[in-house]
Amino acid sequence: MEHLRPLPASGVSVRAPLRQSATPDLPENHLNIRDFVHETRQRLNFTSLSLRILDDHQLTGLSDGETILLPLSCSALNALTSMTRQLDTITTQLGNIESRIATLPTFPAVEKVFKTALAPINTSLRDL
Repeated sequence: MEHLRPLPASGVSVRAPLRQSATPDLPENHLNIRDFVHETRQRLNFTSLSLRILDDHQLTGLSDGETILLPLSCSALNALTSMTRQLDTITTQLGNIESRIATLPTFPAVEKVFKTALAPINTSLRDL
């Protein structure tokens, strides 16, 4: 185990990597929960106010239900963010499709083009 960095004189703590600050008496599932919450917070760019990183004392105080609910909540946040990003992509693509449709000629204009293009053929058919 590497040595932890000393605290700065100002009293502001510098957080060491997650595994280094772990106490040996924490169960593996608590360490996994802490890592999962940290990864979720980083992936979703949450601030510490949005999703707190649990310290060792808070981890030891988790009930059995909380050890189940925390990973489920993080998974739900990840899924919701993923669906929101996909919905944004679909909305953008739909906007692109709508703008392309707006540039297409209307039905009467298309009908006029076909009548003009087919006029010589219609004349030939009448002559037959």
